[in-house]
Amino acid sequence: MNTANNIQEVSITDLVLALWQQKLKISFGVILFAVASVFYALSLPNMYRSTVTTVPAESNGSNALSSIAGQFGGLASLAGVNLGGNDSNLTITLETMKSREFLTSLIETYDLKKELFAIESWSYLSKEYTYNQDVFDIENNLWVREVPLPKVSEPSLLEAYIELKSEFLNIQHDPKTNVITINVTHYSPYFAQELSSNIVKEINLKMKRNDIEEADKSIKYLKEMIDETSVSKLREVFFTLIEQQEQKRMLASIQKEYALKVIDPAVVAEEKASPKRASIVILGCVLGFLVSIFIIYLESIIRKK
Repeated sequence: MNTANNIQEVSITDLVLALWQQKLKISFGVILFAVASVFYALSLPNMYRSTVTTVPAESNGSNALSSIAGQFGGLASLAGVNLGGNDSNLTITLETMKSREFLTSLIETYDLKKELFAIESWSYLSKEYTYNQDVFDIENNLWVREVPLPKVSEPSLLEAYIELKSEFLNIQHDPKTNVITINVTHYSPYFAQELSSNIVKEINLKMKRNDIEEADKSIKYLKEMIDETSVSKLREVFFTLIEQQEQKRMLASIQKEYALKVIDPAVVAEEKASPKRASIVILGCVLGFLVSIFIIYLESIIRKK
């Protein structure tokens, strides 16, 4: 037992002594990596994050709609009428907000391609972008990037959608509280604030339009069903369903925050979200130390051989 401890102590002592003897090499490696990490950290542009906190909007007719869904949900489904519910509406809103169709429409509406692909940095003093001249010629307003076929110089909407979701946009949902946070990270804090606000605005407009169109189709269909049946009970149900669809249509027309209600609006960030330059330099020093030890270890093996 003591022998094992002595061997361990000797081994640790030998290791410490060996490292101390090679302190100049280790110091050189740490300094080299530290300098490289400083240059790398300084080369990274500042990124700013803007966040909108929302919850599902509750319409005044939601309770009544849930009640009618409980009574006539099966019949309404057979009639092709979707009475829905708060949970299903939330799921549809979330998936729509993340969908390719919605985000490509957003990119096209607000012309976001330059902000997604052509920006290198943004100055807080001048409030201006620095453009990558190998990607976009700002003077001639022309895309000049070189990409392999079938891609072209100007990014497609599909490319822009992938870039937006992977690099700039993050949507999170807390299932316990139903709080939805929309985070946009960008070189410009003003752009991040505008885009996160516009996402909420556009999803409310889209869900509103969808529900109005769906209600119109349901009302038209239910009226046809009333004309085709003479059973008084069924006619009563159809009239009730029409009333609920009319109420749904009216609420969609007048409510501004139809799908999502903003709890905490987006603001222009005053401090960068990334990069964490101090962390990068510390990580570089640690990496330099480990690499130096590994190189010293390899040298000792080569000498023994």
